[in-house]
Amino acid sequence: MHRRRFLAGLSGLALAACSGSGQAEAPPTTAGATSTSGPDPQPDASTAPAPPTTTEPGTDWRPAVPAVAPFALGVASGDPTADAVAIWTRLIDDPLTGAGPDGPVEVRWEVASDPDLDDVVAGGVTTADAASAHAVQVVVEGLDAGSVWFYRFSVGDERSMVGRTRTAPSGGADRLRLAVASCQRYQDGTYVAHRHLAEADVDVVLFLGDVIYADGGGGADDVRPYDSSPPRDLDAFRRRHARYRSDPDLQACLAAHPWVVTRDDNDVTNGWGPDSDLRVPAEQALVEHHPMRRSGDDLRRAIGWGDLADLLLVDVRPHRSPRAGREASLGAVAADASLRADDRTMLGPEQETWLGERLGASNARWQLVASQVMVGDLSVELGGDTLLNNDQWDGYPAARRRLVDQLRAAPAPIVLAGDLHSGVIDVLRDGDGEVVATELVTPSISSAVDDRIATAVSAAPLFRSDLLEVRGGVNGWVELTVGPERTRAEIVVIDAIDPAAEPTVAVSALIDRTGGPPTVTG
Repeated sequence: MHRRRFLAGLSGLALAACSGSGQAEAPPTTAGATSTSGPDPQPDASTAPAPPTTTEPGTDWRPAVPAVAPFALGVASGDPTADAVAIWTRLIDDPLTGAGPDGPVEVRWEVASDPDLDDVVAGGVTTADAASAHAVQVVVEGLDAGSVWFYRFSVGDERSMVGRTRTAPSGGADRLRLAVASCQRYQDGTYVAHRHLAEADVDVVLFLGDVIYADGGGGADDVRPYDSSPPRDLDAFRRRHARYRSDPDLQACLAAHPWVVTRDDNDVTNGWGPDSDLRVPAEQALVEHHPMRRSGDDLRRAIGWGDLADLLLVDVRPHRSPRAGREASLGAVAADASLRADDRTMLGPEQETWLGERLGASNARWQLVASQVMVGDLSVELGGDTLLNNDQWDGYPAARRRLVDQLRAAPAPIVLAGDLHSGVIDVLRDGDGEVVATELVTPSISSAVDDRIATAVSAAPLFRSDLLEVRGGVNGWVELTVGPERTRAEIVVIDAIDPAAEPTVAVSALIDRTGGPPTVTG
């Protein structure tokens, strides 16, 4: 079913539950100030929140925007390891028309230890050709661990902007600053969130899908309308990515930090599954526009950050069982025997095994599991039915139980999710009712939700006590400061309509490595 249908229907139920003596009241915007885990412990230095900074400590680097032809889409880096990182650009003159080179072009790349690129430590020449839309992706190896690097591309006398990236630490690490984001529908708002993230003191940006929206260009009431039909072939998907990547704030954020990118549904088409005939062209265009290392037939992968954290990305779309359940009231789906079947899967057997083995073998202090859609329970019991959105993990309860069992075997798991266009802090419990993991759902960068959906999401804690904090229908991101013993998570919100907006921390959570519910404040 469509998420909007379920949540819009749920909003009516939520308003009824919140009303008194026949007079409807606005639902609460939070589920409560603190969890039951006791007073807020004093954070250690590695997890104390730090104000955003506009420079990397020890440098005077700034992202140089706007980009110019033939590097009109800027530069990016991603998927760092202790000795390597992938760097990217695409040769194009006009992002909106796709105008660029015709034949193969030799592109020089260089990586240095300084922003002026005086101390070059690696470089080479590669060929960009039409088969890959003149995209350039280079995995630069042999770099020192835990270091900041600067890179640039050139064609003849033309040079790209300078990007900044970093390698992961190789052993002991006492801090990881991770920004978690998703859902950046171009026409719904500005990318002011990216402008602030470009200036923030973060190590990595994790983007959990809906990098583009493969829908129509929007209407006259949109913030940034454009005239375009939904993409249906490779060239159209390439043009859609180029339009999004033409935004200078997005270019700045991509140039400022290494990214780890995956996809959700709107990168292909809303609610797609294994039988989608758009997967192949959409996936090729996505990979052409992001530096990522992939193997196999999905986008799962693992990123290690020394002995501090293992980041495990799953791919929830290409291997899932078909949706199940029966149509019910409120535009929802009701759980039935077919939906509850034990053999239903969200990840597919091979990926489930991969995740379980990775979690069980992890020696890191923390295990960060990235799922594009929310794992926690948002279903509602009404009239003897369990109403739910069967596109999320709610539609795959047996698979969710298996996932929770795998999380229980990990030393200190945290689940990261997107898709909901809302900020959520919730806990996942096993069959005995014990808290297994904290889940953090990031708001959208710019994608909007209507007021009824925001009302429904904000009121969800009335029905589910494990939802410790909910901010429905907001823009922003989640910022994690991972330390050896504690992780601090902040839901940062911003007005995506206002290009001059400033971010604020709406709510924060302190997660202790020893387990139990997090301490939530805000």
